[in-house]
Amino acid sequence: QINRRNHSFKVHKRLKVCVVDVNDSWLHSWKKNFETLDIEFLRSPALAHPDNFDQNALLAYAVANNRTDELLDTVNAKNEKLFAPMNLWNLPSTRLFLDFCENLADSLDHDYIQGHISGITMKSPDTLRHPFRVELENGRRFLTAKAVILATGPNGRSTVPPGFQSIPRDSARLLSWTQLNRVLPDSNRILVVGGGLTAVQVALKLIKLGKTCILCSRRPLVEKHFDIGLEWFELRTAAKRISDFYYQDIADRLTALKKARGGGSVPPLYMREVEKAECSGKLRRIVGEARHDIRPEQNGLLNIAVTTRENVEIDSFCVNQIVLACGIEPDCRQNPVVKSVLDTWPIPIQGGLPLVTDDLRWKAKLPLYVVGSLGALNTGPDAGNLMGIRRAAQLVSDSLECRCCLREKAQVNPFEALLLGDSTDDDDSTDEDNSSDEDD
Repeated sequence: QINRRNHSFKVHKRLKVCVVDVNDSWLHSWKKNFETLDIEFLRSPALAHPDNFDQNALLAYAVANNRTDELLDTVNAKNEKLFAPMNLWNLPSTRLFLDFCENLADSLDHDYIQGHISGITMKSPDTLRHPFRVELENGRRFLTAKAVILATGPNGRSTVPPGFQSIPRDSARLLSWTQLNRVLPDSNRILVVGGGLTAVQVALKLIKLGKTCILCSRRPLVEKHFDIGLEWFELRTAAKRISDFYYQDIADRLTALKKARGGGSVPPLYMREVEKAECSGKLRRIVGEARHDIRPEQNGLLNIAVTTRENVEIDSFCVNQIVLACGIEPDCRQNPVVKSVLDTWPIPIQGGLPLVTDDLRWKAKLPLYVVGSLGALNTGPDAGNLMGIRRAAQLVSDSLECRCCLREKAQVNPFEALLLGDSTDDDDSTDEDNSSDEDD
């Protein structure tokens, strides 16, 4: 596999890849978020990684560097009847995964430019070798390209439950989970709103900081190893799932996307931590709809009421601050670059997602592609995950005719001439037979 990959790089050494990002290094936001939440291990197994040539690449990297102790065994592959070596279902540590990705990036020939893309335009593709013009810093710099791939990550607005929309977003009392650095030292009691893994990670991080947390979710926490079902990972079932998804109409695909994720879930590893925190009295779980109660405040505390779906109050309490971890509502137009592309090349939007072509082009015959969450309507519910992004990368590379890189030239069939000769003779005799039948 390594030889095939290296050979492909040599064959396509004329293909230049340039990456443009607002940050100065790979995985900048990923590293920042993991540091914010003190995440030690990934949720994705070791078989999910960016190397598209070798499923065992991350495991091999761990073995080669004597770091197999950084692979956490949480999924019993034998009991789950998974079709893959058990080690591939282990969870890599954050540091191991980061080092693997940096090592992989160093091995790939590319340019990396830090900058803000202010617009993408295109001149006549028939007359130019590089028809795209990618403007940086409001036109002060620009790049030209033969093809452009948008890999912008999730796009949308952070979800704010109706019960908290009366609190100003710039208030220190209502925070997003990305703003944990704004938690006040004297805030001893904090409400965390959300029912997925991020909400649990936020609560556990605040407990480490010495806070007491109330975790409120609209439904009981769901315990599940991965954010989508194992059938989307499993080699024996994944292709069938993807095929079924692909042959649905767009409305059904949107429903399938929501159903596959199920509104958030928590791996067993974290559920055990939640249970420990509950036993210690540092964490309290409540199921219901939380809202800000506008009754007069005491000592600067926020009044919170929790109700059922029928608006029956079941609990009330006071907190110093509120942290929201309710996910985002997909809306690709919230990204300035995507909005600019949409203004230039309008296409339908369904559920906040662009309706791109089967090979993830923005429009037919336009060499502008999307990968990641932007391509969810064609890639599937794992579009924003490592496995889905890797599959999307394969689709784009196929469209860009990069698959031919596995061989410098097509193999020659030694019997081709013989087969062609037989075929010609058969065709002639058939024609003669047909003509004689017509004479009769």
